[in-house]
Amino acid sequence: MSDLVTALESLELALGYALRVMDPEVVAGFLKRVESLKAKQGFLGESVVLALAGGTGSGKSSLLNAIAGTPVAKTGVLRPCTDLPLAWIPNQAESGLSPLLDRLGIQARVGHDRHPRLAIIDLPDHDSVIEMHRDLVERILPEVDGVVWVLDPEKYRDRLLHEGYLVPLADHADQFLFVLNQTDRLRPGERETVERDLVRLLHQDGIDHPVVFATAAAPPGDFPQGMEGLQNYIDRRLDVKRTATGKLLADIRHLRRLIASAAGLERGAGLGFDARWKLTRDQAAAGWGGDGGIGSAAVLVDDLATALSVEVGGHLGRRIRKEFTGSGLDLRMAAEVEPAVAAIKPTRRRRQAQPDRQIADILQIALGNPLRALLVERAWLGAALATTEIDALRAGLRLVELPVDNGQQPVGNDFDLQLAHEPE
Repeated sequence: MSDLVTALESLELALGYALRVMDPEVVAGFLKRVESLKAKQGFLGESVVLALAGGTGSGKSSLLNAIAGTPVAKTGVLRPCTDLPLAWIPNQAESGLSPLLDRLGIQARVGHDRHPRLAIIDLPDHDSVIEMHRDLVERILPEVDGVVWVLDPEKYRDRLLHEGYLVPLADHADQFLFVLNQTDRLRPGERETVERDLVRLLHQDGIDHPVVFATAAAPPGDFPQGMEGLQNYIDRRLDVKRTATGKLLADIRHLRRLIASAAGLERGAGLGFDARWKLTRDQAAAGWGGDGGIGSAAVLVDDLATALSVEVGGHLGRRIRKEFTGSGLDLRMAAEVEPAVAAIKPTRRRRQAQPDRQIADILQIALGNPLRALLVERAWLGAALATTEIDALRAGLRLVELPVDNGQQPVGNDFDLQLAHEPE
């Protein structure tokens, strides 16, 4: 699990504790904001996870091999060739990638050292005769940062692709990249016509600004063509992911500070309760066992609870005042303390100012333990928020340590750049 996911989960855990010490409506508002952070599209981690999707024979595996610079996925003409999904992931992958692949049921994995933040999943063909392939393709889309739809010059008009996938998923078009592969099969002058027709079809699908690159990932007897522009575009996606991850981390830390402020934790979670309560309890027990009686004991407990409520503040402070001061304290004393003290068998008179251990125990059980339990929830909230901060800082340090690209802009041909940035 990535530090980013861990930070979000510790923030959720903190809000679970917050339900005991904060206004429930305020907590509900914070939970909605956490859910909003979790709902951000793509893999919640430092890596960019791309999926290669396409029909039979489009050349997905060949494209992956071209990106990798070495054979990774098998290629062929049998239908379907890619029977199972294959993940190409960094050898030193961040911890969140393996759980993602496990959850998606992707067992075939090939490690690489080409880029420490890039993972690519080669999906089964979307037009495969095996129905489970389509189910996998549809299930994986929300889990990745981007989907590279690999098309070929003969089947780029495929109705299953456009009507079964692209039209229903048009709202997620900002995650899509389109690669018209195998352009070496086109005669001179045909390529631009096919590319423009593809853009027109994508517009009809509801994709207003399609990003399109043309490649020949495995031309017979030649090196891959048109890859440099695609590679540089992927590099830019890596930088965009770095920026987005940094923004998400900043949002997590900001939300943590807001929760801490709303819970009154600015001065830290420690209140020195145990020592302060022991002194109050023993003084109350001594007074009760001497000449002070219930009245002096109640005043001592009321004073401590009032002081704590002021220091804690907010919803928890109001709850402490309601339950442990004034009429709330009187009810507790009458219901739990007085009957228990009255049941104590008379013994010889205790010396003045010495705590009566039986009365001290009664006060501990009836008042000290429940008051302490409220403050323990506050302490757990503080600890969970501190963990959130540590996880967010750790993720931020990982982000700083990751290498950046060389700042080069895509150098694909002019038509590639036009389609990628200035669609008609």
